[in-house]
Amino acid sequence: MSEHDEACAFAVDMLLLNIPFYHLPNENPAGAKIVGHKEEKPIWGKNWGAIKRRQDEGISKGLPDYLIIIPAERSKYARQLILFIELKLPPKRLKRKSPRGNKGDLVPQSEISQEQIDFIDLINKSADVSASICHGFKQATAFVKKYIK
Repeated sequence: MSEHDEACAFAVDMLLLNIPFYHLPNENPAGAKIVGHKEEKPIWGKNWGAIKRRQDEGISKGLPDYLIIIPAERSKYARQLILFIELKLPPKRLKRKSPRGNKGDLVPQSEISQEQIDFIDLINKSADVSASICHGFKQATAFVKKYIK
């Protein structure tokens, strides 16, 4: 599954659980590629205006991907909670030995930036707010379920 597929699966889980959530559009698609062409080409040129607009409006490096609100009546703690999730791809098993490890080893598919770590640490210092880096939609859904009745 791609990161997009993981995100879509997580969104479906939140809809099925009837939990209010929002995907925070903070990604920088500058490295995105047009897939399906003879030559995959960077598309950042077409999107630079939108990226620049978001930067001017105040996007923050490290801001997690999702904001989830657990209403008090659904919370295990009888008070409203705010959750943030940085969604990453789950690790994958190597099919053969490579510079990243030996056959069968689990290796990360997504990098975690220092800005993401710092932002999540800052969020976790707040009362009634919790943030986590989750590897895959299953881990993300399990994180949310820890807080609901």
